[in-house]
Amino acid sequence: FSYSDAALFGFLVTGETAEEVKTAGKAAVAALKAGLKAEDVKRAVAKAKFAAASAADGRTGLVSSFGAKVSS
Repeated sequence: FSYSDAALFGFLVTGETAEEVKTAGKAAVAALKAGLKAEDVKRAVAKAKFAAASAADGRTGLVSSFGAKVSS
């Protein structure tokens, strides 16, 4: 089994009304069609790494991250 993160991409569109969701969805699709710059991808990767590291920061994060593995 080989791992690939090629399909690990998505976006969430929310809004107060159906019209807001529709507008936001169209904007998201337009942005995807325009493509991504390498700089944007690097920035997103850095943010994701920081968020993952921050999630484990402190006692609560460590317990939620490792608690299930320790108890099984």
